[in-house]
Amino acid sequence: MRLLTLNLRQNLDRWPERLPLVVAALAAADADVIGLQEVALPIRQDHLVAAELNRLAPDRPYAVHTAPKWGDSNPEAVSLLSRIPVGKHEVLVLPVGGRVAQRIAVDLEGRPLHIVNTHLHHQPYDDESVREPQLRAILGWLGTAEALGSCVVMGDLNATPESSTLRTSRPSLDSALPTGVPTFPTALATGSLASVQIGHVLYSPGLLLVSASLVAHHPHPADPALYPSDHLGVLAELARRR
Repeated sequence: MRLLTLNLRQNLDRWPERLPLVVAALAAADADVIGLQEVALPIRQDHLVAAELNRLAPDRPYAVHTAPKWGDSNPEAVSLLSRIPVGKHEVLVLPVGGRVAQRIAVDLEGRPLHIVNTHLHHQPYDDESVREPQLRAILGWLGTAEALGSCVVMGDLNATPESSTLRTSRPSLDSALPTGVPTFPTALATGSLASVQIGHVLYSPGLLLVSASLVAHHPHPADPALYPSDHLGVLAELARRR
């Protein structure tokens, strides 16, 4: 199964020009399930992206599952696009900051695989006092579903591999990307931002990592500052351990 996560950067920073780049990157990745963050609700951005992908591959359409944030003056959501039938879509309200996590269960080799997509808070920048409790809430949520043996948590976690937030996830979950591979920012972002690894696909020990790579990592051929997003996406192919 191929799983992909990408922060869309809402509809900011030249979105009409970015849309074809986003669609091209996602279509080339050919993921079974896509987790999107910073989805702009007023334009139904996830549905817009899915419609473009479905136009390119009408025989393998994505269904859209949207989870709006709470208490946020900026109307945005996280969203899961799935080509695989989904039995139930659930949403967990995370502590502090209007953030949520969403979960679907899909079939992987005859058994359910629980997939969580989320966007942990970016503040405070200098400690994990908000992000760590948010990830602990997600792990507890998965534990109550007895899913830790077969689950994926992906998204823009706003936490580096060395953070206490990511250490919280170990040894229950491992990272698809090697430590130190930056996923933010691209040249679309302005200012002098340090390169960090904050986009993640985390998977449980019952799963085998087949491959992992970055996506949406090429700019427009005529404009080196125009990327699909200010974030890079992460693509992971997973299978069940034998």
